[in-house]
Amino acid sequence: MAKRQKDDLINVFDVADYILEETEFKMTHMKLHKLIYYAHVRHLVKHKEILTDAEIQDWAHGPVFPELYPIFEDFTFEAIKQKTKKGDFTKIKGKVKNSIDYIIEKYGHWDGQRLTNKTHFEQPWREAIDKGLNFSISDEAMKKYYVRKNKL
Repeated sequence: MAKRQKDDLINVFDVADYILEETEFKMTHMKLHKLIYYAHVRHLVKHKEILTDAEIQDWAHGPVFPELYPIFEDFTFEAIKQKTKKGDFTKIKGKVKNSIDYIIEKYGHWDGQRLTNKTHFEQPWREAIDKGLNFSISDEAMKKYYVRKNKL
């Protein structure tokens, strides 16, 4: 699996801020994590490279980016009204932008609970959760499942 060039790498805060900037739908903390997760999966499957090198863990309510969690933890079910202050959404361009936009278009109208339920039926989260909470969901597990199932 290809890593992106260091100067080309974006972080989870860049992606979060881009989604918050671009979407017109109510964005909760739970929903934001799932949209970033599916954008990462989309990019991994379509372009065979990671979207971001941020760790993704299996939490009770689906995939979560632990480094992003503290910023919006008060917005689990409430609309997020601010950006991260750590990201730069203007870095999102080209095929990265296309991957994220595709997911916003496909799942942006879903609420956080519906997205969580979707992840709970999918193998990458299920395999990780079988080990316990807060285990990493590997890029290889995501790629293997979503390529085979053609789920995105």
